Amino acid sequence: MSTTTNPDFDEPSLRSSSLETLASGGFNQGAIYDAGRPSYTRDAVTFLVQFLGLRAEHRMAEIGAGTGKFTEHLLNCGAEIVAVDPCDDMRKIFHERLGNVKIVKGTGEKIPLEDHSCDAVVVAQAFRWFDPRRALAEFTRVLTDNGRIGLIWTERDESLPWVRDLSHTMQWDSRQPYRVGTDFGAIVETNSDFSYIDRRRFRFVDELDHDRLRQRVLSTSCISSAELAQRAAIMAGVDRVIAKLPLVVQMPYIRDAYVCSRTPLDAQRELA
Repeated sequence: MSTTTNPDFDEPSLRSSSLETLASGGFNQGAIYDAGRPSYTRDAVTFLVQFLGLRAEHRMAEIGAGTGKFTEHLLNCGAEIVAVDPCDDMRKIFHERLGNVKIVKGTGEKIPLEDHSCDAVVVAQAFRWFDPRRALAEFTRVLTDNGRIGLIWTERDESLPWVRDLSHTMQWDSRQPYRVGTDFGAIVETNSDFSYIDRRRFRFVDELDHDRLRQRVLSTSCISSAELAQRAAIMAGVDRVIAKLPLVVQMPYIRDAYVCSRTPLDAQRELA
């Protein structure tokens, strides 16, 4: 397994701000996260489900499942889902939302599942917080020989000046663990034997009033995990930016989705 680093991926920062660290700090605020985050669009979900090739007899692990916002979109594929998340409050809301889906405590680097027990590992929004070498080694351990990995997350479209201004005021451009637009396919390939990777990008716009936009900013990991005084200072700047915007904001997003396999990918071929 190669240990070559990717310049777009700030691994020391990532390790010092891991999902496990966030879980013990301000990120363990499930209600804020659940209310603030956008849902997932059908096109991106369909891409993942089709290329993962899951059927009712298969088992899927969703790592960093949070409050279940992505999990509920996976239910129709019929596969058994085991959700994993380190945050007590997130798991509580997940259970309230999806009481028939099992959720256990764990992280990308420590998955409490048996060797070769899953046909797919899916991560929505959380992979950027993992140590890629350790997490991908864990994915490999729990996956069957034909198992696949699905990754998906959402970024603000910073091609618009006001969105760039908001991201800068949020300190996302200085506190994020990776650069916006990073090709995580290269990171997967560098740190594992998953060399067949299909990346798709989906664009969508979410309509938000000022209160919902503020709630969404508060749910961002780098803000929700900040010390109280620091968070208040950042949000004061964010409020000044929001005050200049129309009462109803059209927030543009880019959604990145990846399917990773050890063998050539085929949307029509299901897992053996």
